[in-house]
Amino acid sequence: MRNTHGCLTLCYNWVMGKTLTIRIDRAQDEALTARAKAQGRTRSALVRDLIDHGLEERPLGHSIGHLKGRLSLASSKAGWQRRIKERNWR
Repeated sequence: MRNTHGCLTLCYNWVMGKTLTIRIDRAQDEALTARAKAQGRTRSALVRDLIDHGLEERPLGHSIGHLKGRLSLASSKAGWQRRIKERNWR
């Protein structure tokens, strides 16, 4: 019988390349374990996907687009605000 465990370990480690150690609290650990179990994946695979998602380059509008049109400003009736607006020639 041939031992393939060594090959699998070597191939897996060659593809992954680096090991990262982090500290998480109990609530994070439980949430991570529950989500990985619900998705039928390993915790490591889930963390790699979460890191990939967090590192994606996205336009600012994509990240904060849900805020568009939410800001309402009071009218500038204060004297100093009116004077600044009148003098702002740009």
